[in-house]
Amino acid sequence: MGVQRFVAAVLEQNANMLNILTSTGLRSTNVNQEGTVRIEIDLRPTAKYRELCDEREANAEVASTSAILRPKPSRSLGGTDARSAGHEVVRSILAGDFSGPSIR
Repeated sequence: MGVQRFVAAVLEQNANMLNILTSTGLRSTNVNQEGTVRIEIDLRPTAKYRELCDEREANAEVASTSAILRPKPSRSLGGTDARSAGHEVVRSILAGDFSGPSIR
């Protein structure tokens, strides 16, 4: 699209936003102006930017698969009515040789 720079004016007490804008790995310049920080970011990718993108992607992949690879224990209440959905869930778990911890 031809955009080569990004300019932002951020309140100097907004440390979170300042950190986000300055930790991209892109070249930037900061100028303090009466309670505001003017940040100009060169949007052309750098080696550091690409390295940080790869790191963020790897972290996102780990986070997206952790529920599958490290499932949390589950609980189910079976009830005494053999026709209830809860009873059927517990019956199915036990029939499938569930080996996880049981809470009684």
